[in-house]
Amino acid sequence: MSLDDHELEAVCARVYNDWLIDYCSAAPERLIGIAMLSMYDIDGAVNELERCAKPACALVIWQVPPPELPFSSSHYDKFWATSQDLEMPVNLHI
Repeated sequence: MSLDDHELEAVCARVYNDWLIDYCSAAPERLIGIAMLSMYDIDGAVNELERCAKPACALVIWQVPPPELPFSSSHYDKFWATSQDLEMPVNLHI
């Protein structure tokens, strides 16, 4: 997901994750969720990652970041460290 309105993108991800958490809670032993994160605001992404870590089994982020935020930039350092600490696999949406 990548919207021009960064705040709307983050809200959409939270709404989807709320739905996912609720949906998977019906049968957590058999329903496995992959949370979606907006990556523009890394602190917000980390907060959402931590909120979704227990009910979700993995994360999905954008496949191609905007040119000003390449995956090699330090912008993502806190996110990579937190996903590693929580042992959350990160998937790229293709």
